[in-house]
Amino acid sequence: MSTSVTSAAAAASTTASAAASTTASATAPATATATQGAAPAVAAAPSRAVSMTINGQAVGPFQVPETLMLIDYLHEYAGLTGSRLGCGQGICHACVVILDQPDGTSVEMRSCITGAAYFQGKKIRTIEGHAQRNAAGEVTALSPVQQKFLEFYSFQCGYCTPGFVNAATVLLERLARQPIAKDQVESVVTQALDSHICRCTGYVRYHRAVRDLVLSTPGLTKDGGQDKLKQDVAVESKESGHGK
Repeated sequence: MSTSVTSAAAAASTTASAAASTTASATAPATATATQGAAPAVAAAPSRAVSMTINGQAVGPFQVPETLMLIDYLHEYAGLTGSRLGCGQGICHACVVILDQPDGTSVEMRSCITGAAYFQGKKIRTIEGHAQRNAAGEVTALSPVQQKFLEFYSFQCGYCTPGFVNAATVLLERLARQPIAKDQVESVVTQALDSHICRCTGYVRYHRAVRDLVLSTPGLTKDGGQDKLKQDVAVESKESGHGK
């Protein structure tokens, strides 16, 4: 009698353990699935296709986040890293590019605070597009602005230089359409470069280079440009006694 009771108890215990194990195994995946299903789904960031013309070449379309800034589009998608990210707030203007508008005018645009989507279908120029290049992509000649900056030793570290080159280029193109009197050059150059920050040179050489380029380029001033400048230099030299 005692042996039968003991055997029955052992069998019951084994059956209970097996049932518990089976129940645990059956419910564990369900619990895990329920937990996973409760996690909020992360929606993909909105994106759009963006293409534009950069330095005369069609670029894109690239599928990019809608919030992507132009400077990131240039660096990460177009492979153009010459435009510099400085403050990231549109203050220092190291990042500016040139936007060529349908009416033939051009303006500076801050690429660190302007979305790439804004430039869909538009034409822009970056620092890489100023110098002349051969078929292999090698620089064969600098632009007048770049050359003048070299002549005047306008920059040191060069981080802000792309922005200054673009600003000066926009100014020269504007003066080619709307020449100014020679006595306005100083103030016009100052105004054109005033928003650009340089933490190395103190700006003087940048301003001198652009002023010299404006005065020495025919057609940018109403009183004769280079010829008038040469005449003035000759007169000043004669009056000072150096022209004898």
